[in-house]
Amino acid sequence: MVETLQERDEIDWLVLGCEPNGVGALLFAGFYQDVIDFDDGLKDGSPNGFDYEHSMAHALSRRIWNKLIGELLSDQEKDRLVTAGLVPVEELEDFTADEKEIVLRILDAIQSIDRPPQQASLIDLMTVSFASVNLPHEFILEGYVFGKLSFEDCQTRYDFSLRGSVILGSLTIKNCVFDDDADLSDVRLLGGGGVLNLSGSTFNGLTVVADATILTEAIFVGSRFLGVTSFRGTSFYDRALFHNTVFGNATDFAHVRFYREAPHFFGAQVHEDTNFAAVQWPTFGKGIDEVQNVRCYERLKLLMGSQGKFRQEHEFLRLEMKSHEAAEGWIGSLPSKVFGLFSNYGWSYRRPLFFLTLLGLFGYLAFSSIICDPQSAQDFIHDQCPRKMLGLSFSNLFSFLGLNRSILKEEADLIAASKNAEGIAVVQFILGPVFLFFFGLALRNRFRMK
Repeated sequence: MVETLQERDEIDWLVLGCEPNGVGALLFAGFYQDVIDFDDGLKDGSPNGFDYEHSMAHALSRRIWNKLIGELLSDQEKDRLVTAGLVPVEELEDFTADEKEIVLRILDAIQSIDRPPQQASLIDLMTVSFASVNLPHEFILEGYVFGKLSFEDCQTRYDFSLRGSVILGSLTIKNCVFDDDADLSDVRLLGGGGVLNLSGSTFNGLTVVADATILTEAIFVGSRFLGVTSFRGTSFYDRALFHNTVFGNATDFAHVRFYREAPHFFGAQVHEDTNFAAVQWPTFGKGIDEVQNVRCYERLKLLMGSQGKFRQEHEFLRLEMKSHEAAEGWIGSLPSKVFGLFSNYGWSYRRPLFFLTLLGLFGYLAFSSIICDPQSAQDFIHDQCPRKMLGLSFSNLFSFLGLNRSILKEEADLIAASKNAEGIAVVQFILGPVFLFFFGLALRNRFRMK
């Protein structure tokens, strides 16, 4: 049975007990220094942002907790965690006699403390839940393994960190308030039917959700990130929902990977200093909800356009067009595919310029071969005819200038006398202005000349 852990403001510790081996785990406490001498061979690493004693307390607590969780996992599940490099193998092994003695000494010391009756209950270690708790100290649980971890209607004025922790099921941080920094970097949510739910929470300090791996659906609906926020390098394997989310300060999504769907930013407010550089967007094709992606890219396009970020606005337009193409199929999207091929949807000026030049050179070689018919390479180099064909070919591309009807009229008449040459000229008459239009469109989109 899962029991919600309640905590009064003046209580600065939390005891979790469990049946296996009769060993309990101290998850978070301020009494370590009164119970354990951390110079007696328990050192296992450098301090991680705390003072020396608290660092050793955290390392001991993490090791004990993870070993308890390890006893509840199958060998296959433990092998998966160790093979993936998520948890050191020694933290999932059986307790040593020294570790058992240390834990019992801690529990003996805590038993002498007057605490609310509900704190003495045993709970399901695979489901840890905090409700309406005011955390009175730094809450640092880095590198822990949890089944399901939940915080609802909680508040803290101090640092909060789950950095490097592994969540086998769900992580819920709902309707909470964090006045100081919150660190969820390098967190691993492995799915198991769970979800990442940060809906309705307010983060007033620096918030870091960087380099995390989230295999579950990620819900940030209605959350408020009022400090600097970073999602840099995080991988979202399922949907990421930012509906009505407020980003009140610089926000970094650089190098984020979205695998299933584009992020949902409907109703969201983004800060002007929002970075989407080098984001990996969902691939286009089978297994992707392209209709939903079209809606997501439309919203992101509007957000960037409202801030005057024309380059990012057009980036989302291109993604929107590609999603349309994937949704409509090959036949229905053929005009859009042609537009994308020759101009990158009106963004590339190099592509139309390249195809324009290629068409001009093709016409030059074809006209020279058909009309001039040089007998040798020497004749081709010194004959005036090929040179005139070069001018005629490029004048066909710009037929609206009328050069082929005035200065090069004689050569144009020769072209008209040959069906093959005339066919090539017609293609140039049609495609030349098209490529020129694409070139001008790209310049307009890049420099917003209105």
